[in-house]
Amino acid sequence: MSGLTRREILVGASVIGGAGALSTASTYGALVDLERFTGNSLQAGLLDLLVEWDHDGETGASDGQVSIDLGTLSPGEQGFVEFTVDLPESSEGINNPAYTWLRTFCPSTTGRLAGALGISLRYVDETGAYASDTLFEGTLCDVARTYQTGLPLDPAQDPNATVPGCLNAAEDGPLHLRLDYELAADYVGEETVGLGFEFAAVACRHADPTGAGPFSRAARVDCYCGPDRHGVSYVEVYVCEAGAPGCDCVLLGKLELDDKLPADCGIGTPATLGENYVEPGRYTLPVDDDCEGSGYDIVVTETASRPAEDDGRDEVVALAFRVEGDGDTPAPTLCQVAIKGGRGVAYYGPEDLDGNGTDGVLGAPENDDGTSTGGSTDDGTPGSGGGRR
Repeated sequence: MSGLTRREILVGASVIGGAGALSTASTYGALVDLERFTGNSLQAGLLDLLVEWDHDGETGASDGQVSIDLGTLSPGEQGFVEFTVDLPESSEGINNPAYTWLRTFCPSTTGRLAGALGISLRYVDETGAYASDTLFEGTLCDVARTYQTGLPLDPAQDPNATVPGCLNAAEDGPLHLRLDYELAADYVGEETVGLGFEFAAVACRHADPTGAGPFSRAARVDCYCGPDRHGVSYVEVYVCEAGAPGCDCVLLGKLELDDKLPADCGIGTPATLGENYVEPGRYTLPVDDDCEGSGYDIVVTETASRPAEDDGRDEVVALAFRVEGDGDTPAPTLCQVAIKGGRGVAYYGPEDLDGNGTDGVLGAPENDDGTSTGGSTDDGTPGSGGGRR
């Protein structure tokens, strides 16, 4: 995979051909964990799909996996990658014509690079000259969010095609694509950049092009493209004390994102709650660092994650939630939320809250060489929060 680590892959890449999807499942599975793919069932058809690429004279060819290391880009730097999608002859003879698709994954990069790198894709002819308007254009983050369930490719080079065309490479030749990229001139940071896509092909004789594509069952993920953040260690919820004049903001409860609550308190399960990790769902909200319940539940409605450094479970870096009463207890009005990550704590006030919940996804402190810019450090001094994505 061109020496890229899991964190350096911005958009995973592999290619699957018809009935060969099952035989290549191990190759395919090496990448799909990046974006929570939930199904890889393709209709039958014997295919050999070949993708070739050229980036600044660096060429490669693969029967499926394509990832290209762009290195560290300078602000304003531009470049392009050319792809050839082919159905070559094999020892078994000429390939079947096939419908082809591509899809994107959530960026695995840290920081704001995914929102600063503009990309566009066009059809080109065999000389590399543009042959169409853009199939897509936008930031890496926007494109990754949009095409997770696939984009049909058309040998007639119609960029607006809503169904794939049948590629007959033996008669008409392969399909040529060009991906252009440009890093925003005002971008500040140093990160390696990797690019890739996942292509799929299904034999035309076994597929209805108007039906669901091979990626239709992929679970959509709201890609996190905000700043690099620490994983969430805990969430503290503060409410206005009942009966107090004005709002005396007091601690209501604290949800630790570690292994203790499932193991010792029966809150969540090891699969849904752990070190820097929580899945959307309802959890008993403890009073503090023990198992005593506060009488309220915290309902996590959305999370944003980043891949773990060691290929372990992804780390949650931001989340949205609401707090509800246990039983007949009415929902409280939140006045402050504190989210710890690393050595810092990010604080959020009424402007970031909406009644008994957060007004969108709120994040842990930003990761800046081990120090926090989004909240307090070890001295406990409140920070500014500012953790929206």
